[in-house]
Amino acid sequence: MVAGRRRGGKPRTEAERRTRHGGEPPPRGTGIFCRRLDAVIADEAGAKSEYDRLLTYAPGNAKPAIKGIQRDETGHRQKLIKMREKYCK
Repeated sequence: MVAGRRRGGKPRTEAERRTRHGGEPPPRGTGIFCRRLDAVIADEAGAKSEYDRLLTYAPGNAKPAIKGIQRDETGHRQKLIKMREKYCK
C-alpha cells in the first residue's frame, strides 16, 4: 500500500498502522483531521481556507456534516466541537 494513497474514509487496520509507524502507532484520533479541526475551532476568522483543508482530511462520513456546518450561518463553533468529541480523542 502506498503511504499517500487516499482511502475514502476507510481507516487503516491496526497491522497497517503498525507497519506505517514502524512499531507502536499513536492513539487513534490524534491525526491530521483532528489537528485541522482544532485549528478551525481556534480561529474562525480564517475559516474558509481551514474548512477546505479540513475536508481534505476528513473521514468520508464526516464530509457531509462539515459541508452543512460550513453553509450554516450560526452555530459553527458548537457543531465543530461536537464533531471533535465524536472523531477525536
